[in-house]
Amino acid sequence: MIKFEVTKEAAGQRLDVFLKGQISEVSREKVKRAILGGKVYVNGPKNIDPSFIVAAGNLIEIEIDTKPFKLKAENISLKKIYEDDDFLVIDKPAGLVVHPGANVTTGTLANALLGEYPQIQGLGHEFRPGIIHRLDKGTSGLMLIAKNEKSFEYGKALFEKRLIAKEYETLVFGRLEPKFGVIEKPLRLVPERRRVEVSAEGKAAKTEYRVLGYFEDSDGIDFYSLVRVILHTGRTHQIRVHFASLGHPVAGDSLYSADEKTKKAGPARQFLHAKRLAFRLPNGTMLDLESELPADLQDFLNSLQKIES
Repeated sequence: MIKFEVTKEAAGQRLDVFLKGQISEVSREKVKRAILGGKVYVNGPKNIDPSFIVAAGNLIEIEIDTKPFKLKAENISLKKIYEDDDFLVIDKPAGLVVHPGANVTTGTLANALLGEYPQIQGLGHEFRPGIIHRLDKGTSGLMLIAKNEKSFEYGKALFEKRLIAKEYETLVFGRLEPKFGVIEKPLRLVPERRRVEVSAEGKAAKTEYRVLGYFEDSDGIDFYSLVRVILHTGRTHQIRVHFASLGHPVAGDSLYSADEKTKKAGPARQFLHAKRLAFRLPNGTMLDLESELPADLQDFLNSLQKIES
């Protein structure tokens, strides 16, 4: 355990910034992972909010290995949908973590990319080489990866300027009405709860949807809506939180399901798949890619009865 007392000069800094300044031999990312992992204490209790503002006199304790973390190359097979000299589009399986984080240092997409493309080491970020955007561990589907500095900046600009189409397919509980709609609710991260919530203090978030059909289980007890979703913003857990806020949580999503019934029903993981990516390549060519539902989600959908389109 390493201990620090916040001086008047250091007061007003974020917790992760303060600790990084005190422990220069480790990265801010590693400090942040320690905070989120419950390894940091402020005046006694744990504090898992990296953005917490420290005050003069605060006693801060941290459990951390001061040996610098280095991303390791690993031989992990990836399903490639498209590849050229600048970009790679993969079909990420559910269960694959995108990059190292709290308590996860190996077996990630970042490790796999470094294993096959060692030249992208440090591209964009030390622990997220070439990775322009991310998907949750439990979400499957298409991801865009940059293979060089120029394409990384180009890809970042596509997302920042909203010049890339991102569509998802999801199954939500209940009968979602109307069949077409737009959800515009600001979202904010609540670090101490490790989840996201609708809040007037949050960042703008816009989700457009279209119902593809209504389904019921074989007993006629549970009802579902199959939905195509277009993301106009890319907030953490945006689709999951927006639909849960309407009373229609994503099937299989135990984090945002409001009651025990919806937590236990549904597939073994959240029914959420990044279905389509469409964008213009640097040479002007329009690239439009789609991914079929993976077997686990398709099997669950096949177990239901369609009652209305």
